[in-house]
Amino acid sequence: MSSLVAAAAVAAILAGGAVNPDEFEGVARDDFAAWSYGWNSVKVNGSVRTLLVQTRYNTPTPFNGNPTPVAYSIHSVSLDCAAKTATFVSGSNYTASGVVINAATPSPAAPWTDGTSGFQQLAATVCTTSF
Repeated sequence: MSSLVAAAAVAAILAGGAVNPDEFEGVARDDFAAWSYGWNSVKVNGSVRTLLVQTRYNTPTPFNGNPTPVAYSIHSVSLDCAAKTATFVSGSNYTASGVVINAATPSPAAPWTDGTSGFQQLAATVCTTSF
């Protein structure tokens, strides 16, 4: 499966609202958030792993110009384990009760070292785990 096809499949799941925020494996916590990946969401294509990443913020925070505090986000993320880059493909931000606030902002590929220490640990863990 190509990474583009895997990303499209994950994006379709997100769009359909079929993501259960309780079906994630916790990996790391830092001073910003707790980081986890979706059970059975990891798709491997060579050095690229596409998966769902849940971020539960330590303090609910407004994003994307919306004043409603975001309690957690779920993104489709593509990790290039060889290049050590992450691309946030699609996703949504949610209230504590699970109501969608707004779509998360996609981002181009960037070194995962640009992320918080928790995200870096999540990326390294996913890239070193056999799926």
